[in-house]
Amino acid sequence: MKGQNALFEWKKEMEKWRRESDENYHDLKTTILTENKETRSFFQSIMDKQWI
Repeated sequence: MKGQNALFEWKKEMEKWRRESDENYHDLKTTILTENKETRSFFQSIMDKQWI
């Protein structure tokens, strides 16, 4: 019984860790995509100004 409780707690901790990892991955992906979009817009505006 004690081993089953320990296993249950371990599984619960691993599920929490996986959920937090997924959330962090999503946040990081969103940040990278946003920064990429802003950087592209910035450079596009610079290029537009050079060719006008």
